[in-house]
Amino acid sequence: MERVNYHTPFCPVRPNSCSVSHHDLVNILCSDFDSSSGDLSVEMKQCIKMAKTFGWDHNSNVPDPLKELNCPLLFLASAFGKAGVVEGLLRNGFNPGVVNEHGETALHAAAKHLHIYNINPLGKAFRKREDVFQRILLTLCAAYPKILAVQDNEGRTALHLTAIKSLDRSGFADWNKRPAVFSHFCLKAMIKRLTELEAAGVLTRDEVLHIIKTTEHRNGDSVLHILAADTEFGFETLKYILDLFLPGKLPEGKNKEGKSVFSIAWDNDSEKALMLFFSGPSHDIAEQGKE
Repeated sequence: MERVNYHTPFCPVRPNSCSVSHHDLVNILCSDFDSSSGDLSVEMKQCIKMAKTFGWDHNSNVPDPLKELNCPLLFLASAFGKAGVVEGLLRNGFNPGVVNEHGETALHAAAKHLHIYNINPLGKAFRKREDVFQRILLTLCAAYPKILAVQDNEGRTALHLTAIKSLDRSGFADWNKRPAVFSHFCLKAMIKRLTELEAAGVLTRDEVLHIIKTTEHRNGDSVLHILAADTEFGFETLKYILDLFLPGKLPEGKNKEGKSVFSIAWDNDSEKALMLFFSGPSHDIAEQGKE
């Protein structure tokens, strides 16, 4: 049987058949198999077994010729939108907290790469990206509830990466397929999951607030700071978060430029910022928010 090399979200070009001779594990991930029951295919199990006989550890990087694909298999499965494979790998002892060289988890992978996963090399229809992300999110959180708190080497959680991705206005002609639209769905899904984990007693309110307020290293921005810079989509998601966790309060904390969440929103659109943060605010209250 002729070997087929598949294009991945990490490949630099998109020919009909990728010129890179990918590792067998990558090629299987790129095939059309993805179990709705969460079982690994016979081919996937055989490939994992074969790779182990050559010294590969199931939680180490896949030794693909393309450097960008040198990531743990669980990471790649999430990046490719293979929700059933993610479930199957976890059922077979793969570590849900495994990270790549950048400190990114499988949830980071979904947040960062899943918006383009629906480019299927076989031309067959995938399930909706939203459904796939939701399934991966629930699966990973069930196995490792604190995965939402994990920061990569840049100090970014999966929430950070998704908020940054939400600023992207490029790409698809179809408005509903724009990265920003999908990213805000993912943000709300992760926030909703935090509320569910808190309600179940898995996370405390302090732990949830810490995740939301966590700042990345370079700019000192929290997710709230990033969303405050985006009047088109970010304000709506920011309000969703504030109503859930900080009702009637101004988010505390300034980034490395000395800007608060409110001051960033004010600089972008003062009228919308007042509507977002205040109900009938006085001038003094608004000025206090800008300080």
